[in-house]
Amino acid sequence: MAGTIGAEYYCRCCDTRTDLLPHVKIFLQICESISSHDDIKKILNLGVYVLQGSQRSAAERLLLVFEIAMGKV
Repeated sequence: MAGTIGAEYYCRCCDTRTDLLPHVKIFLQICESISSHDDIKKILNLGVYVLQGSQRSAAERLLLVFEIAMGKV
């Protein structure tokens, strides 16, 4: 089955996994440049969705950052 699996994307066609952490880190940079609170919440929610369920320590730390940022918005 294709889709996200704990901060990774699994492609069923080519049987490869792509690390999504670098992409999710960019979400935080995007949030810094946006002034709309609604858009920031959407981006942060997407980041949380991608990171949830990951057992990697880097993903868990980044998830904590996203959750703190959501509390401030």
